Parts: sequence; structure tokens; C-alpha cells
Amino acid sequence: MSYVNLLIHAVVRTYKSELTLPTDDRVKFLYQEIWGIIKNKGGYLYRINSMPDHVHVHGVKDMPHYPKVWKINKR
Repeated sequence: MSYVNLLIHAVVRTYKSELTLPTDDRVKFLYQEIWGIIKNKGGYLYRINSMPDHVHVHGVKDMPHYPKVWKINKR
């Protein structure tokens, strides 16, 4: 069976772009939590970085080439 890699670049912003994300040692804990969520969902985290008002997450998700949810129309 062939597989497709779904590359993801997600940017998560705080409410009203408030500067509320940690910029000290607590940011390491935030990164570990995000990495754990992605890992539990079967993904792989390439890179993560943040600013005080948003987080960039670069990851990949392996998935079957034609999962049952995809409908293929043959005409």
C-alpha cells in the first residue's frame, strides 16, 4: 500500500493577538505539550517556534494513499 505525507505548517495565534505566550523557560513546557499531542495523533514534529503572540508548528502526518473517507469518482 502506498502512503502520502501530509506536510503541515500551522500558525496558532492568541486571542486578539495579546502577548500572552511565555518567553522564558516555560516555553519549553509548551513545546513539549504540543509535541506530545502531535505524537499521540501519529504525526511527526519537524520544527516548532513561537513569538509572544503566536506559535509556528511544522509537522508531517503519514496517511494511506486512498483512505476509505476519500471518494474517488470514476467516470
